[in-house]
Amino acid sequence: MLKLFRQAFRILEARDVSRVYRLLALSIVAALVEVLGIGSIAPFIAMLTNPELIDTNPYLNEAYTRLGFSDPMAFLSLLAGIVVSIAVIRNVLFMFSQWLSSLYLSLFKHHLSTRLLTTYLAQPYSFFLNRNTVELQRNVVEETNKVIDGVIRPIIGLLTQLITCFLIIALLVVVRPIVALVTLGALGGFYLTIYSLANNRLQRLSVLRRAYRSRRFQLASEALSGIKPLILSGQQQGYAGDFEKNSLSNAIAEAKGAAISAIPRYVVESIAMVGLILFTLYEIIVNGRGTSVLPLVALYLFAGYRLLPALQSLYFNLTKIRFESASFDVVYRHLSDLTGKLPPKRTHDGFELQTGIELSNVSFTYPKAEKPTIVDVSLTIGAKQSVAFVGRSGAGKSTLVDLILGLLETDQGRIQIDGRPLEDAKPSWQAAIGYVPQHIYLSDDSIARNIAFGIDSSEIDHVKVVCAAKTAEVHDYVVNQLASGYDTLIGERGVRLSGGQRQRIGIARALYRNPSILVLDEATSALDNATENVVMDAIQKLSRNLTIVLIAHRTTTVQSCDKIFVLSNGRIVDEGDYLSLSSKSAEFRALANLSKTKVTGR
Repeated sequence: MLKLFRQAFRILEARDVSRVYRLLALSIVAALVEVLGIGSIAPFIAMLTNPELIDTNPYLNEAYTRLGFSDPMAFLSLLAGIVVSIAVIRNVLFMFSQWLSSLYLSLFKHHLSTRLLTTYLAQPYSFFLNRNTVELQRNVVEETNKVIDGVIRPIIGLLTQLITCFLIIALLVVVRPIVALVTLGALGGFYLTIYSLANNRLQRLSVLRRAYRSRRFQLASEALSGIKPLILSGQQQGYAGDFEKNSLSNAIAEAKGAAISAIPRYVVESIAMVGLILFTLYEIIVNGRGTSVLPLVALYLFAGYRLLPALQSLYFNLTKIRFESASFDVVYRHLSDLTGKLPPKRTHDGFELQTGIELSNVSFTYPKAEKPTIVDVSLTIGAKQSVAFVGRSGAGKSTLVDLILGLLETDQGRIQIDGRPLEDAKPSWQAAIGYVPQHIYLSDDSIARNIAFGIDSSEIDHVKVVCAAKTAEVHDYVVNQLASGYDTLIGERGVRLSGGQRQRIGIARALYRNPSILVLDEATSALDNATENVVMDAIQKLSRNLTIVLIAHRTTTVQSCDKIFVLSNGRIVDEGDYLSLSSKSAEFRALANLSKTKVTGR
């Protein structure tokens, strides 16, 4: 537990740690006022039941005399006013502490979620290859809240209640040491025993609940993201059933954790009530104190009224921390193990490819893969050339382009941009690239904002938006068929657009940046042949000013390319233009025949 406490303070930013210290300082002040309030009860009750104590009690007599009182009732009114004033001050302090705590904890959530997302965004592309992005999203949005509400908040509460308990018990020890120590031993021992018995159980529930919650989140995401094929296949019941099973298991785990945290309170309250009654009877019957015991009973009653919730809060916070430890471990591990910082915001600095791209003996193997994906590849792409990589699925086309883009790092060999190592030229190089993937991500926003993706609304150049849309052959559709034109909202993932329209929006997005290198990764695969030809003609016109790199399955897409590289099993087996490869390369002819078969349906 101490290790987790240290980790909890490490996970917070320095400014948030200082805020925790402020809350603890305020808690000490509130606890002192709490003890003063409890301590003020005994003399008030004593005077209320026996006004003659002014003469017999040296402390009350000293106060009565020094303050110049002559009427016992006036002095009693003063004591009542002190009790009420302390109670009001206590409540004001607690209200302020609650407000400040809520503010700080909300800021902690904001800072932690932002920091975790920033950490993820600072990772290289390879980090995401073996990660479930839904899981990462859940860590940022949900698990960070669990860390704050389930670990940081309870730790602050734990320390606050420890201070309160210590000061109340110290007061009771001053009044009756043996009774106070016996009470502390009985109540504290009971809670420690229950916690030690429940500790392992809570740890197991924590792990199980996180697994159930993760699976539930994943099922909901998959079902709603793939709603079209799910409806067509009629498998909604299967997803709903799996979700219900995991949701029920999650609910049961949460219920068990809540029960373990709450049930001991009622046992302790019963023990405390029996103990107080026995103590009162003992003082009256054995010690013969009669009504003179009332101030002491009132003191213990009021102290118990404050102490029991504090002890229960201590126990509750300990169990809460243990119950949420699995979520904390994940977030802490990612923040501790992952390094790096966000690169500065990139803008196209006017980089133009002068001589070309050169790969020399490049090889690459994905982590945990049994064999390399790219094997000893050497090639040259000249500036202002249009080149294509073709090959069967799994040949290594996309991986090779990812290496050229600087998204992956080579295991062997080197990549040079205009004679410079790719690593040295990477910022300018990547800023100059317009990339069009096979599957276009579109946000639930306007056409204009999707084309100028990632650009602040106030900085969008609408002339460039229209120019890019015209080149991608989507401008006429936007202005003639959409009522709001470029302000039309396209729905989540562009659900209100056809597949071809989504692809052309993606091409327009790449062209908006005025790239000097345009990379199309199966970018026209969703287009019909006629539309594809129109778009490819427009792209080829750009080749006089751009270096164009295409990845394609259909060989018809690459007919006008200056150079075509044929890949098989991670190696370049042939290269040349379309005509030369059609005559000399058996692999290329096989791909061409396969493309024709897919187009004609035979």
